[in-house]
Amino acid sequence: MAADPTATLALAVRAEQLAEYLRAATRVAARSTGSWRYGCYEDLVLQRGRSMPGQRRPAGVPRGPSGECFRNAGRLAMRGHRYAEGFALPEHGVPVLHAWCLDGRGRVIDPTWEVPERAVYFGVLLPIELVLTASLRHGSWGVFGNDHHDDFRLLRGGLAAEDPTGPGGRGGRHRPLSRGHVSPAATPEPPGL
Repeated sequence: MAADPTATLALAVRAEQLAEYLRAATRVAARSTGSWRYGCYEDLVLQRGRSMPGQRRPAGVPRGPSGECFRNAGRLAMRGHRYAEGFALPEHGVPVLHAWCLDGRGRVIDPTWEVPERAVYFGVLLPIELVLTASLRHGSWGVFGNDHHDDFRLLRGGLAAEDPTGPGGRGGRHRPLSRGHVSPAATPEPPGL
């Protein structure tokens, strides 16, 4: 089935709007970050992440509760998908801190939004171990949103999994994660979450 040219153009425009938001936030934060590696999470995502178009949620992946994207994506990642965190721009809205997963071919699987195929995403892959550690330690899902509990460790020093060459030699991306690092049976869900 051929892609709708109007929808494709609309996604391209939203992708550029999201990238411009990230660049603007980075410019503002650069004025006051001192020796930190990243001035803000937008800066980290812009330098280490990539843009991704949304796609329809695959059959068999249920939509989780709205407002719980970090939990929804974390649970899906525990079933073998790769966890991503960053910023996303829905069809009608503003850029938001968000979490989603990637399938084995690098396509977005958003277990939260109702119409993910009309959204654009810009984010980084994070090891499920990092997600689970942060979630268990702080009692809430997510990595970027919990970083303030750790004195902004990610903004100050970056991510341990950063690979300066990146996949395909493009640079600035995180190493792809292998599937099945964490067994859902072996890893308890954070209490009360």
